Amino acid sequence: MTGIAGRRAPVLTAALGVVAWLAAGVGTVVLAGWALDIAILKCVVPGSVPMKANTAVAFILAGAALGLTRRGGGRWAAAGVLLIGAATLSEYVFGWDLHIDQLLFNDLDSPFRGPGRMAFTTAASFLVLGTALMLASSRELRLRRCAEILGGIAAALALFEIEGYVLDTTGLAGYGKMAVPTALVLPLLSIATIMAVPDGWLVARAQAPGVGGILTRRLLPIAIGLSMALGKASELMGWHDPQSVAVVVILGLVVLSVASLWCVATIEAVERMREVAEAALRDTEAQFRWFFEKAPVGKLMVAPDGKLLRVNRAFCAILGYSPDEMQKVSWMDITHPDDLAQSQESQRALLAGEADTREMEKRYRAKDGRWVWTRVSIGVHRDPAGRPLYFLTHVRDVSERREAAERQAVLVNKLQAALGEVKTLRGILPICANCKRVHNEQDGWEQIESYVRTHTHAEFSHGLCPDCARATWGTAGISGG
Repeated sequence: MTGIAGRRAPVLTAALGVVAWLAAGVGTVVLAGWALDIAILKCVVPGSVPMKANTAVAFILAGAALGLTRRGGGRWAAAGVLLIGAATLSEYVFGWDLHIDQLLFNDLDSPFRGPGRMAFTTAASFLVLGTALMLASSRELRLRRCAEILGGIAAALALFEIEGYVLDTTGLAGYGKMAVPTALVLPLLSIATIMAVPDGWLVARAQAPGVGGILTRRLLPIAIGLSMALGKASELMGWHDPQSVAVVVILGLVVLSVASLWCVATIEAVERMREVAEAALRDTEAQFRWFFEKAPVGKLMVAPDGKLLRVNRAFCAILGYSPDEMQKVSWMDITHPDDLAQSQESQRALLAGEADTREMEKRYRAKDGRWVWTRVSIGVHRDPAGRPLYFLTHVRDVSERREAAERQAVLVNKLQAALGEVKTLRGILPICANCKRVHNEQDGWEQIESYVRTHTHAEFSHGLCPDCARATWGTAGISGG
């Protein structure tokens, strides 16, 4: 429905123009018949009721109003149609004689009361049709959509007269029958008036490409034809008098048409729900596709048998394969043999329902043959029945982190070894037997205190041992010590 309502299809615009010219042309021909007193031009169909002059004028105005929809001239023409219908109808209802029936030409041969006066249903149709044409030119959407309803009423009145011809009945309440061209052109004008509202309910559905539009275009003609056929069958079988049958047929037509449109509306509601659901599904799929394809980490969809159903660009970049190449292998083909057992165990646990997700670090073989360390998170997606559909795997390249950790471990080991050797005295130390100085790495001699302090964590405090104290101060130095 979107994009159709509010605009006319080119074929519809052309059809409206044809109906407008047809109505104006029929009115002009009939007026010429009255002016030239040519019977065949008045009735078009030999032996039928002639079209009244006022009816011909109303047709010309209606054609102009239809052709000039939403223009100032069109509104004035529609007002003229409404005025003719209203004035004639008031003569029927109130018994007035407004002296308009023979205003243009005399029609003294009419067998019905009110010579020159159009049929009751013709006047009622013009009243409704003129109103509909005026509303179709309104700027208010709700008023334009009222034109649809009024156009349908006018069409029903004209179809009542057509059914009357099919059943060979007299005019309503003895006021005379519509002329054949009047009964044929009025439904076209009424339908065209409905179609002149491009943003109307019925027009949008009639133009819709979906199931609702197809049903509208097919059911309404079938409803009209079937109702009339049933009416003729009822009349032939003598079930009712012809005029009662005509009334029943029109009522049946209205009911069938409304039921058809109700079915169409129901189908369209279902279609809208389906479209909303499909739009939501498309949106979800688009979001998933975006998150899958644009994710900065590798993503895989893996079948339960290990086949890589789908991979994103990040995973291809990690290993250097193209997407086509990745879909020709299974995850087992590119997994390091030492990591295969833990991967299979994770898959088994997920399928058994023992866990929702599993994480591990494993190695994948890149296209150039090197092994790439990755951090892998795995989950399983199931259908509503609980059957596993595929594994969804997230992969992060942790090669640099592991290499950095390994380099750091090597450095720590070296540092620990160096610290174990730093400030540790080993081997033979050259020392002077007399002055007790040590021969150092710079090929010099330094005090043993200084050398030990440099090569160890030891610190010195100074004092005298008992022997030195005795040698220095004698026994008094020891006793005083």
